[in-house]
Amino acid sequence: MAIVRCANHGVGKPGTGHWTHQYVRSVMPDGGGVVCGRAACEQVGLIWLEKDESDSYDQGVRVFGLLRNRAKVRAT
Repeated sequence: MAIVRCANHGVGKPGTGHWTHQYVRSVMPDGGGVVCGRAACEQVGLIWLEKDESDSYDQGVRVFGLLRNRAKVRAT
């Protein structure tokens, strides 16, 4: 599942800290209002995608559910 983090916070590799997902790329959100998911951060967020989501993005899919189904985001 996708996750939103700003460019400064990014994502970690699986097995480091609490990270269990392998994110392979980030894409820009469509429009505004997407903010980093870190509690104290209010920077513009990027949508980080796992391999299958990245492949779907390459095939034209632009709407992705976020980890734990908290929201959905649309990529440009």
